[in-house]
Amino acid sequence: MAKKISSTMIGAFVLCALAIFIWILFLLGGKSLFSRTVIYHMYFDKSVKGLNLGAPVMFRGVRIGEVTDIRLQPYSLEGDDLISWPIQITVELTTNSINADYDADAERWSPLAQARAKALSISQAEDRMNEWFLRLVRDYGMRAQLQSLSLVTGQLYIELNFFEDSVVNGQILADLERHILPTRVSAFERFFMSLSKKEFGEQMDSMQLVLAIISDFVKRGDAEKVLKNIVEISENTRKLSSSANLFLVPAIGTLSGVLEKADRAITGIEARLPQLLEGADASMTTWNDTLLRLSGKLEAVMNDTQQLVQHLDRTITLEEGPAAELVTKLSGTLDGLDQALDDVSALSRTLQQRAAPNSPMLQDLEATLQELSRAAQSLRALTDMLKRQPEVLLRGK
Repeated sequence: MAKKISSTMIGAFVLCALAIFIWILFLLGGKSLFSRTVIYHMYFDKSVKGLNLGAPVMFRGVRIGEVTDIRLQPYSLEGDDLISWPIQITVELTTNSINADYDADAERWSPLAQARAKALSISQAEDRMNEWFLRLVRDYGMRAQLQSLSLVTGQLYIELNFFEDSVVNGQILADLERHILPTRVSAFERFFMSLSKKEFGEQMDSMQLVLAIISDFVKRGDAEKVLKNIVEISENTRKLSSSANLFLVPAIGTLSGVLEKADRAITGIEARLPQLLEGADASMTTWNDTLLRLSGKLEAVMNDTQQLVQHLDRTITLEEGPAAELVTKLSGTLDGLDQALDDVSALSRTLQQRAAPNSPMLQDLEATLQELSRAAQSLRALTDMLKRQPEVLLRGK
C-alpha cells in the first residue's frame, strides 16, 4: 500500500520553488523591474563606426540610457521618399534617471500603499520625461551628438547637450512628438569635413619643392660646409668669451678705482659747498653796497651837468666866471667817478675769483661796467671839449 504524501511537504516545496524563482527574477532583472524605459530615435548621415549596441547615452556626463538598435533607414516613415538621415539609432532612456516627485509621508504608509504610489510614479515618469525633453529642445537647444568614448579603441557614445545657436522649427517639434531627437554634427566631424573640402595640391607641391632643394643642398656638400662653419663660429665665440673675461677683470678693477675717486671728489665738493656759498653771499653784499655808492655819485654828476647847462645859458663870457668853476667841479666829480669805477673793477675781479666764468651774474656785471665806462668817456670828452671850445654850448657843434 502506497504511503500518502503529506500536503505540508508539497506546500513547502512549492513555496521554496516560488522563492527561488523570485530570487532569480530579481537577480536577472535587478532595478529594471521597478523602472520603465522610453524609446527615442535619432538619425545620422555620417559614419557611426565605433558606436555599438549598449553604448551609453549621456546627458552632460550623466548616464540616462543606452543604444539598443542601429540600422539603415533610407526611407521616411510616411512614404518611400529618400531622407537625408539614412542611419537610425534607437535608444532606451530610463525614467528613474530623472528625480520623480515623492511624498514625504510615503514612508509611514503601508507596504501596499507604498507599492501603489511607486507604480503610479513610474507610470507618470514617461510623460514627465517627454515634457522635459520638449522643454529642453525648444527653450535650450538640446541636441544629440556622437562623441568619442576612447581615442585608443575608437568607441563612440551619444551625448545630449545644449547649443545656443540651434534653430527650432515646427518640423523638429513634430518629430519630437514621435520620439525623434534632433542631432548635431560634432566638433571633430566638422573639423574633418572642413579638411576634406580643402585642396592641398599646392601645399604638397611646395613641400616637394622644399624637399628637393634640401636634398640638392645636401648632395652638393653645402650642408657639411655649413656645419663646419657653425663649429668654427662656436669655437671662435668660446675663444672670444675667454679673451673678454681676461680683459674685463682688470677693466672692472680700473673702473672701480675711477668710481671711488669720483666719489671722493664729489664728497669734497659737497664739504666745501657751504663755504663757497657763504663767499658768494658776501661778494653779492659788497657788490650791492658799491652799486649804491656808484648810483649816488652818478646822480651827483647828473645834477652838476644840469647846473652847468643852466649856468652856460646865462653866461656870455665862458672863459671865466661860474662856467669855468662848474667845469672844474665837473672834472673833480669825474675823478671821483673814476675812483668808483676802479672800486667796481676790483669788486669784479673778486667776483671772478669766486664765481664761474660763464655765470649770468658775472656777465651782467661786465655789461654794466662797460656801460659805465662808455658813459665816463663821453662825459670826459664833453668836459675836454667845453674847456677848449666853451662857445659850443651857444653856437652848436
